[in-house]
Amino acid sequence: MQTLDQPCPVTAETPAGHAHMLGLGTPWSADGKLLALLELPPVPSPGLAGAARICLWDPAAGTLRPIGQTRAWTPADGAWLRWLPGNTLSWAVPRGDRCGGLLFDLEREERRELPFPVQALHPDGAVSVGASPARLWHYLSGRPAGWPSDGLVAPGLLAPCPREDGLWRMDLADGACRLLVSVAEAAGLGGSEEERLCLPLSAHLLADPTWNPSGTRLAFLHRCLDRSGGERARLLSCDPDGGDLRVLAAEVRGAPVWMDDDRLCIARGRAVVPRPARLRRRLVLAAAGWRPVRRRQAIQAGLWQVDASGGTPPSLLLPGEGIGSGAVRPQGGWLALGAAADARALRTIRLADLDGDRVLAVARLHAGADAAMAPIPRWDPTGRFLALDTDAAGSRQVAVLDAAAAVTAERKLVA
Repeated sequence: MQTLDQPCPVTAETPAGHAHMLGLGTPWSADGKLLALLELPPVPSPGLAGAARICLWDPAAGTLRPIGQTRAWTPADGAWLRWLPGNTLSWAVPRGDRCGGLLFDLEREERRELPFPVQALHPDGAVSVGASPARLWHYLSGRPAGWPSDGLVAPGLLAPCPREDGLWRMDLADGACRLLVSVAEAAGLGGSEEERLCLPLSAHLLADPTWNPSGTRLAFLHRCLDRSGGERARLLSCDPDGGDLRVLAAEVRGAPVWMDDDRLCIARGRAVVPRPARLRRRLVLAAAGWRPVRRRQAIQAGLWQVDASGGTPPSLLLPGEGIGSGAVRPQGGWLALGAAADARALRTIRLADLDGDRVLAVARLHAGADAAMAPIPRWDPTGRFLALDTDAAGSRQVAVLDAAAAVTAERKLVA
């Protein structure tokens, strides 16, 4: 693909004085006028954190209105704050030693509790699929000790590969839940121990579920973390009832994004060769019946296209290190991509042309010191504006980019 510069202007930023973030969720309202975000509390020292405020921000008017708060949030994930059909917001809230969800009808000002936060909402709006927040935050969040999410429990929380936890399917009408795919079931899928990522003394978990546009297929990550700090992940998919479980790609490095019903894209990277100490431990474990992990075949870093049926191998779309997760424009045609910080502490936001071979660099934002910040661009319903986290002003804020010039003039950029 050919990379071109097409800077997009920043049209709005959240008010200074407090830090703000989008986190994981769907921030834009259906009419594209409001953004739901978190206003973060000050954290004077590790282990001391407070409640984040749930706010509605009008970028055009510059107004910010608080509507609630929660202590069930992390610097990396936020609180799964998202819009649902019917002008309703949902976010995570603490429920004793569990993390539940809250539905807030903005028109009626009515609140209803759910046993889980709404994570991957089915296109029909009736069902959500998600992982246990306790397991995700225990192994992945990187928050300091004493964070408000500490103390949460989940089935088999300390077990490396539990059969009683994994992805949960929740009916939003009555809150009924059932286990859709267990961690053990996903980890055991494949042929050899290496293909299954079943390394001894490793922690396995399922994360980042997402539905295809028609709701006929669910994709998610199976992640494996060992005690030396190494991490591996692979892309799996299943049908709405948890059946027809398939492995689609290995050595993935970010959340999956559906391009259409039959294709996904995923960031992948070069396989990591175990450090000597880690390899020695695995050789010792091999003596007890586990085969040692040999050097894995290197996978070129970049954005890869994946066949949802698993019938054809993944193909490289965009080579390059540090490419992150993104979002497809509602009208199609463009994929907005975040990125890791480069050597100059800048994060480049790109638009990849799904119908051609162009990549537009639309913004370069200062990365700052917030390692948990992952700027995933979020399209508004019109396909004109992008919202994302940034800290160009010295503190974590939310910015809106006007991508109209990029998405309308791309054909004129290449002769």
